[in-house]
Amino acid sequence: FLLKVMRDLNPEGFPSSGSLLSADGKLQTLLRGLVEHFKGRAGSGEAVARKLLDRAGSSGGVNPAQLTQLVIWATLDNELPKQQQYVEICQQLNQSSAAAVMEIAEQFSAGDFEFQFE
Repeated sequence: FLLKVMRDLNPEGFPSSGSLLSADGKLQTLLRGLVEHFKGRAGSGEAVARKLLDRAGSSGGVNPAQLTQLVIWATLDNELPKQQQYVEICQQLNQSSAAAVMEIAEQFSAGDFEFQFE
């Protein structure tokens, strides 16, 4: 699902690899695309994406909550045509959900987003 979100946002940055790709292959595609998406941007998005990519390569899995937060930040931190659509969706969230998204955005943009990696 998260890969589909990123393909909707940026089809060139997250090209379709075919429906026969394994779950691990889709995860690797998503994480590589996120590393590229955040490359050179301010904040901690690129560093977190790299850590998740390394973890996925060594253990075969990542924390879904961490990955989801990174994708949420990617939908907001870009200059792509569909960015406004995702901002509008966030504006329609209830108060507690909107607060959670704002916290994710503030932590990533400040560069102080830290995950606990086991």
